Amino acid sequence: MDVSVGFVLGLVKSTLRLIYIGVVRVFDPRSTFWESFFEKMIVVVADKESDECANTVMYDAMGCFEFRDKLANIGLVKNIEFVFSRKYGGQRSSNLLLVGGPKANFRTKMVFDNLKKNGNKHYCFDNFGIIQHCSRGAWAPSYNGESIAIDWAVVTCIDNIFDKRFRMVICSGIHGFATMGALRFLSDKQSVGILIQELKERCCGGWLPLFCGAGKLIRGKSYQFILKVEVVDSMPVGVSLESGSLCFIDDA
Repeated sequence: MDVSVGFVLGLVKSTLRLIYIGVVRVFDPRSTFWESFFEKMIVVVADKESDECANTVMYDAMGCFEFRDKLANIGLVKNIEFVFSRKYGGQRSSNLLLVGGPKANFRTKMVFDNLKKNGNKHYCFDNFGIIQHCSRGAWAPSYNGESIAIDWAVVTCIDNIFDKRFRMVICSGIHGFATMGALRFLSDKQSVGILIQELKERCCGGWLPLFCGAGKLIRGKSYQFILKVEVVDSMPVGVSLESGSLCFIDDA
């Protein structure tokens, strides 16, 4: 009798979880952002190649594990695979998440070099690690004494430069805790909801519902945006979309 009851309860629990995941995929704004990645996501993380990048890689790793747990627990991504940037190569025909700035992640540098080569107006990092845009200005960390209080990250969403059938998202912070903050932003329901609403306003005036085509329209766009990351004791404690920073990239 106990076995039968346990089986029924397990079946009910599994059914309720499937219903919950179905509801999430329809109404959760994170589903709109990550829909292309549902079947599989390959996360390309930086290698620990120097003491200079050691802390960056540590923050990237912590952010990745938090990110994976959040998305997997609500069923937004079935399969998440991690690979180091220097060892990445055979998985190009897939949806990719690149984690880390161009100084730490070799593949991120390839993407930004490719955008620059194509002459696109986009956010990039200068030789000092500062985020710049040719017409929008620059973003540098703010300090409280010797500690960073405000840091910045840029998120880039484009077609996979290795295989245009797939998508690519790049999270690049000036420092590791900014990259970690960007991953938190992209896995947070309220934060992604704010981003999706701004994308809707820019793409279709905000009136078209996501399930009537707005979501597909958004996922086909190439764009970047800046995130402001509040830092306390070298950890991100708050992340917000920088007002007016959403920038579409032509022919990226």
